[in-house]
Formats: sequence, C-alpha cells, structure tokens
Amino acid sequence: MKAAQISEYGDVSVVNVVEAAKPQAGPGQILVEVRASSVNPFDSSVRAGFLKDSLTLPMTLGGDVAGVVAEVGDEVSWLHKGDKVWGQSYAVSGDSGSWAEFAPWRPARWV
Repeated sequence: MKAAQISEYGDVSVVNVVEAAKPQAGPGQILVEVRASSVNPFDSSVRAGFLKDSLTLPMTLGGDVAGVVAEVGDEVSWLHKGDKVWGQSYAVSGDSGSWAEFAPWRPARWV
C-alpha cells in the first residue's frame, strides 16, 4: 500500500510516499480503508521531532481518518466490515497514521 512516511525528522522535504506493508487489525482494533485524512498542526510538530523521544521511525503520519471498515480485530463486536467510520489513528499511540491507503484504529464504543 502507499503511505506518506518519515524516516527522519525535519521540514516537509522529509515526507516521502513509499510502498509499505498493509497493517492488520489487532485485538481491539479495526482496519480502515482510508477515504479521507487531513493535515493538522500536530502532524507538523510530529514531523519536526516534537515527540521524537517516544516514536520509532520510519512512521506513517496523519491522525484524522474517515473511511470504511476493511477488517475487524478480536474484541471489537460493535463494528463490522463495510461500516463507515471516522476518528483518529495516530502513530503516537503505537498504530500507523492515516496518511495511507489503510490505517489501524482503536475505536471507542459510544453506544
């Protein structure tokens, strides 16, 4: 899958679109086929190294995500393949970011 990643910290020139392994939905996660994402000031801060002591490179950037559930992991019973979802999937939480074709996400159960 295609993903916008960084392998070093710096300005916008360190962001590269690469071929990356497609993530899988782990326990308590879903895998979202990304239809939309956004660019936030937080993404710029991460790219610049604001959280470098707690992140592992290379990493896929992006937080906001909207898309369709492609895979449902164990412990998630309230969402199903094909459901439309939106939320946040951040590499800072140990997942892969949303600037990719697919992004894992740990959804909260609201109902």
